[in-house]
Amino acid sequence: MVDWPGWLAFVLALVPAAIRLPRTRSLVRHVDDPALPERLAGSRNLIAFAFSLAATLEIILWPRLALFTMPLLIVAFALAGWPLRRALFAETWSFPSYLWFYARLTFAIYGFWMLLIASPWLTDFDGRQGWLAAAVLGALLLAWNSFYFPVLRFILRATPVTSPALVERFRAVIAKTTLPPPDVEYVDMRGGVLVNALAMPGITRSGVLFTGTLLDRFDDDEVEAIFAHEVAHLEHYHPAYLRRLRASGWLLVAASVAIGPVMQATAPEYRSFLIAWPLVVLGYMIALGGHKQKHETESDLRSAALTGKPEVMVRALIKLYELMKLPRRLDPSVEVSASHPSLARRIQAIRSATGGAAETLPDAVLFAHESTSVTLHADRVVWNEREGASFTLAYSALDELRIEADSKGAAHLIASDPAGRKWRMRLAHEDVARAHAALNIVDVRLRATPAGASKWVTLGRLAAMICALAALAAWQLASVFIAAAAAIMAERPVLRAAGAAAIAGGVLTLRDGRVPDFAGILIAAGVLVLFVAWRDTREVASRYTWRVVAVIGVLALLCLIPVALAATNWLALHQAARLWPGVATASIAFAAANWPRRTPAWIAATVVAAAIGVASIALGAARTADLLVDDPFLSRLSPTRALALPAAPETTFELDVAPHDVFISPNARAIAAVNEDHYEEYLFHVGRPGAALMELPGDAAVFVDDDRLLLLDANRGVAQLRLIHVDRTAPIWTIDIELADPSLAVARDGQNWEMLGVRDNGEFARVTGSMNGTISREQTWPIGATAGTGVLSPLIADESTLIARKAGYDRRGFGLNPAMSAWFDPWRTESRFFRIDASGQHEVMHSVLDVDCAPVPIAGEPPVCWAFDGSRTHVFRLGRDAALTPLAVTDGRLIVDVTGGWAIGWAPRPYAVHLESGKAYEMNAARGFFAAGGPFLGVVEIRDSRAVVELYRVNAR
Repeated sequence: MVDWPGWLAFVLALVPAAIRLPRTRSLVRHVDDPALPERLAGSRNLIAFAFSLAATLEIILWPRLALFTMPLLIVAFALAGWPLRRALFAETWSFPSYLWFYARLTFAIYGFWMLLIASPWLTDFDGRQGWLAAAVLGALLLAWNSFYFPVLRFILRATPVTSPALVERFRAVIAKTTLPPPDVEYVDMRGGVLVNALAMPGITRSGVLFTGTLLDRFDDDEVEAIFAHEVAHLEHYHPAYLRRLRASGWLLVAASVAIGPVMQATAPEYRSFLIAWPLVVLGYMIALGGHKQKHETESDLRSAALTGKPEVMVRALIKLYELMKLPRRLDPSVEVSASHPSLARRIQAIRSATGGAAETLPDAVLFAHESTSVTLHADRVVWNEREGASFTLAYSALDELRIEADSKGAAHLIASDPAGRKWRMRLAHEDVARAHAALNIVDVRLRATPAGASKWVTLGRLAAMICALAALAAWQLASVFIAAAAAIMAERPVLRAAGAAAIAGGVLTLRDGRVPDFAGILIAAGVLVLFVAWRDTREVASRYTWRVVAVIGVLALLCLIPVALAATNWLALHQAARLWPGVATASIAFAAANWPRRTPAWIAATVVAAAIGVASIALGAARTADLLVDDPFLSRLSPTRALALPAAPETTFELDVAPHDVFISPNARAIAAVNEDHYEEYLFHVGRPGAALMELPGDAAVFVDDDRLLLLDANRGVAQLRLIHVDRTAPIWTIDIELADPSLAVARDGQNWEMLGVRDNGEFARVTGSMNGTISREQTWPIGATAGTGVLSPLIADESTLIARKAGYDRRGFGLNPAMSAWFDPWRTESRFFRIDASGQHEVMHSVLDVDCAPVPIAGEPPVCWAFDGSRTHVFRLGRDAALTPLAVTDGRLIVDVTGGWAIGWAPRPYAVHLESGKAYEMNAARGFFAAGGPFLGVVEIRDSRAVVELYRVNAR
C-alpha cells in the first residue's frame, strides 16, 4: 500500500509535464514564427529546472519509490513535448519508438557516468557484501571505460556507411592525415530526426558515427566537411592522450566503488557526506570538457583545411542549426560555458582564418518601439533610449547582439558589452524576420569570444543548484526556494539573496543540530554563490529579478507573523523562532539582495531585515532559552552524550508479527509484542523469545517476573486485571476493579501490584493487591476545583499524599478555525502540579513548557516527566514531594514511553535513558526502535510482516 506521502511522489512526477504541456501547445501554434529557435531556447530553462528539481526530490525524499516514479516522470515529460516534436520535425516514428531511441541514446552516452555517480549507494552494504558489490560494479565500470565506444555503437545499432561516393571522399580526407582509417558508421533513425555526428576515438581503432538524418539531408560536400570536422577530433584524441584518459578513468572508477565500503568500515558517522560525491564526478566531467569549445573551433578550421572548402563547412553548419531549430546567436552567459560556440562565432572564426569575405549591410536598418530606436549600420549600432541617451556601439565592442523571445511570443532586440551594460528593446512581430536577416549579416563582426563576465552567470546557476540540493538535504526549505529562484534567473540581487540564505540555513542547521553533516556543505555553497555575485560585474537587473526579491520580502513578513504573535513571553518567542526558521533565512536574504541600494528607505529596510534575521537566529538558540526563561522544567544540564550499543547482541530472535512496541521481562526470558487487530484494539503476543506466541487482548501489561505477566484491560470504568503465565493461555486469576483510566505497577519483589485511577464518584483511588488475586487496600482522595484548564491526572501516591498533574492547551489565535489558529498561535501550553492530602489540594509547581508525565510500572518509583522547550527535551523524575530530579537533556523533541527502569522514545532517532543512572543510548533510525527491560536494550527491526529483535546487555549503572 502507498500512503499519502507516497501518492505525493507520484503527483510530483507529473508536475514537470504539467509545466511543459501549455508551453508545448503555445509553441505548436507558432511553428512558423521567425523567432521560433529563440522561443524554444527561452522556454527551456524553467522546464529543465522543473524536471531536474522533481527528479532530485524523488530520489532524495522517496528513494524506494524512485523505481516507479522516475519512469513516470520521464514518460510524462516526454509525452508533454511530443506534439511539438511532431510539428517541428515532421517525424513519422511512434512515441514508443521515439522514447526507446532516446532512452538508449541517453544510456549509451551517460550510463557510465550515472553508474559512477550512484556507486556509493550501489555498494551500500555492510562488511563483505559491500566489498563484493564494489568488486562487481568496479569490474563492470572498468570494462565499460575501456570499451566505451563499442558499447555505444552496439546500443545504438550502428551500421557501416557503404555509399561508394562517400567512402571515396572519406579516404581522400584521411589520406591528408596521419590517422589510420576509422570505422565510419551511421544510426538509422527509422522515421525520427536527429542531425549530428560523433567522433569515437580509440587506442587501437577509432570511428565516426553519423545519424541517418544527416546523411539523408546533407549533400556529399557537406557530409565530407562534417566528416573532416570529426577527423580533427580524432587527431586531437591521439593514443597517448587516450591512455592518460583511461588511467584517470580507472582511478575514478576505483574511488567511486571503494569510497562507500571504506567509509562504512572506517567512519560510518560521516557517510552522509557521500551526497557530495556526484559533485566530484561532475567536476571531473567538467574538467574533461574544459577546452571542448576551443577544440570545436579548431576542428571547424581543420575541416576547412582538409577539404579546402571553408564555405561548404559554413553551409553545413547553417543547415544543421536550421534543421534542429537551434538559435544562431546565444546568450553570452550560456555560450561562454557551452560545449560549442554559437553558430555566428563559428562562421566568424572560419572566415577570419580562411580569408573569406563577410557580407556587409547595404543600407542602414531601423527598428523602433515607443521612444526607443535602434539603427544597424555596416560597422556599428546606434541605440537611442527614451530618456534621450544615445549610444553608438561598434559591433566589435559588443558581446552580444541578438533576438530573445519567450514562449508567449514576445521578442526583444538585446545588446550588451563586456562591462555588463545591457540594452533591450521590444520588437514588433513584423520586424522579427527583418531583424534576423540583418543580424545574420552583422553578427560575424561581434567580439570573437564573450567577455569573462558572462561566465559567472553559468557558474552562479550551478552554485545555486548546489545550494538548493544542500538546503533540501538540510531541510532548510526557505533556502531551497531562494536558491531555486537564483538558479532560474542568475542575476546579482537574487544570487546575493541565495548565498546569504544558504549561509543562514547552514547556521540554523548547526544551531538546531538536526542534520549537521550538511551544514558545512550548505555554508560553503553559500559562500561560493556570494563570490560569484561579487565577481559578476553586470550592472543590469531585470524587473522580474526585483519581483523575486519582493516575493522573498513577503515570505519573510509571512513567517514573521506567528513569531510576532508569540511575543507574549520569552519561551513562546524562542519556540516560534525555532518553528519558523524562514524568518531568519528570508529576512537575511532580503537584506543581502537590497544591500547595494543607497536610498534612505532601502537602507532602513535592509538594516531592519538583517536585524530581524540575526535576532531570530539568536532567539532560537538553546542558550537564549537558558538565559531568558525561568521554568522549573528547564534544567541547566548540558545535552546528554548518547552512548553506543555494545558491538554484538547477546541474543537475536524473530517474531511472526510486526509490532509497534515490545516489552521484555526482567531477565529477557519472556516477551510481549504489541500490535493492533482489525478493530484497532491492542493485541499482546506473549511467550518465549523465538517460540510461538499466544494472542491476548488488553490495554497495558507489566511483567511480574520471567514467567508471569499482569495484563490490564480497561473498559467503561471497569479495569480487568489478569495474571498470565507466559507458557499457558488460561489466566492464573482474573479480578475486576471499578476504576477509570488506570495505571498499573508491580512491586520490585513481585509480591504486590498497584493501580492508580479515578472512581465513578469523581475521586482518585489507589488500589493495591497481592499476586494471589486479592485486593489488600483501597485509598481515595477527593478531586476539588483547581486553577488552569484541563483534567487532573494522578501520577504517584503513598499512604497519605497524591501528586496530580493538570495539562492545559490554549490556542487563541484570531478566533479562526483550528488549523489557522495552530498556524498563528501554536504554543500556549501549561502544566500545573498539585499535592492532595488531608489538608486539601495545593498547587506546588507550574510550568509553561510542553510537559508530559508517565508513571513508572514499578510500584513506589517516582514518575518520569519530560518537557520540550522548543529545541531540547528535559527528562526528570518527579518525587513524592513534587521535587524534580533532572536525568537527561536531548536535542529535539523526545517522545517517551516508560518501561521497567527505562524511558525510551525518539529524539528524532531511537533514544533510551536509564532512570537510575541517567545514561543514554541511541541508534540509527533505519535499524528500528528500542525495547527495554532490566539490564537489556532490544533493537526491534520490522521486516514486512515480521520482526527481528536483537537483545543487548548494557551496564547502565
